[in-house]
Amino acid sequence: MNGKRKRNRLLTVLLLPVLIFVYIVGWGMRCLGRQKRAVKTKDKPDEDYVSVLPAAFEDLQEADNKR
Repeated sequence: MNGKRKRNRLLTVLLLPVLIFVYIVGWGMRCLGRQKRAVKTKDKPDEDYVSVLPAAFEDLQEADNKR
């Protein structure tokens, strides 16, 4: 019976620091997750934003003729 008691005490001594660490980390993550901070986001451009530039076909034809 004495050997079983030592084993239980050993498990308690080994597991207690791990459980305390997990508890502290979990509590810290909970506190960080519950903070209500304003998140700054960038304004997204319109999705259908398309810029159209006029093309000078004369310049392209002259460049082709020079080759």
